[in-house]
Order: sequence, then C-alpha cells, then structure tokens
Amino acid sequence: MALGHTGRVSSSLRPPAPRPCESCPYRRDVPAGIWASEEYAKLRRYDADTPDQPTGLFQCHQADADSAVRRVCAGWAGCHASEELLALRLAVLDGSMDATTYLAVVEYTSPVPLFPSGSDAAAHGEAGIDAPDETARRVINKIIQTRNDLVQCGVCAPPPAAPVVTPGQQRFKHCPLAGREIPLVERDQDNESLIEETPP
Repeated sequence: MALGHTGRVSSSLRPPAPRPCESCPYRRDVPAGIWASEEYAKLRRYDADTPDQPTGLFQCHQADADSAVRRVCAGWAGCHASEELLALRLAVLDGSMDATTYLAVVEYTSPVPLFPSGSDAAAHGEAGIDAPDETARRVINKIIQTRNDLVQCGVCAPPPAAPVVTPGQQRFKHCPLAGREIPLVERDQDNESLIEETPP
C-alpha cells in the first residue's frame, strides 16, 4: 500500500492522544513503579536499530488491547524517531494502520517532557516497582478502574474492606500491574493496617 493512499484502508487503531496520559511510562513526570517489569522491558526494545525492533505497535495502556478506542501510545510516538519504527512501517504495509494515522504518529510532538529513550523511561519506571509511592498507587488505581482486563490486587490499591489477616500470617495475591505475587497488608478487625507500610 502506498503511503499516499487514503480512504480504502480504515484503521481501527486511533492516532496518539494530544498529550501522553498521566500513566504513560515515557513521561518524565510519571511516578515510578506503575507497570510490571515486562512492560518496562518493552520500551527498551524500540531503541534498537530498525531491523532489531519489535514488530508490534506500542498502544496506549489506557485501553484494553482489543478495545474499539485503542490508540497508538503518544509517549511512544513522541520519544522514538517514528519514521524509524519497524512496527509502524509494518502496520502500514499490512493494512492495520491507515496513512492518516501513520502521518499523525510520525508528525507527533509531545507537549510534555518525555524521556529521551525507551531505556531511560524503563530505568525510571523499574526503580519503583518494589515500592510504588502513594502517587504511583493513585495512578495504578485509576488504571485498574479504566481497564477491563485488569483486576485489583488489594495491594496496589487496597479495597475498602480488606480481609482480616492474623498477625504473623502472610498471604499473597497476584498483582497484574507488578506482574508478580505481592504480600497482602496485614489488617486488624477494624481494617486498620498492622504495619506502617506495604511490605516489599
């Protein structure tokens, strides 16, 4: 398909948002530790030379992967030299992206500061995985409320009525955002935490 060809191929993938979302791992002001390590590892792979890059487009984390409102990640488009992205080239060639969306990605400029590379963004994000701060937890909770394919682990964003755990008893629950088992916070009968902070 020629790039100038428009109108025949319709893209179900929307162009980047006007500004990267507050949970975008490419934003310099995003709290660390919001995403699982596997998500941060993806960022580095797009820094590679074009032939060595992933073939899949990097979509915004605010929508489910198969959502009708899915879009190209604005941070991804703004951080990387878009015309050098293998995934973007292949999406046009296989018809999964139309020329209008392609041009919107290539011409995208972020109005907020982004990390200069996927590696820098990943290093920042990974630094907080084991102990996300309160700001990160608030953002995680927003993501959980937005995404239909994620479940709340009870640690990233504790539910209002957490189960009572006897002191000394350790229970774990899988957190899809952290991508691992996380200890539940011990609570007494009044749902008060028995420890000062969430265990690592």
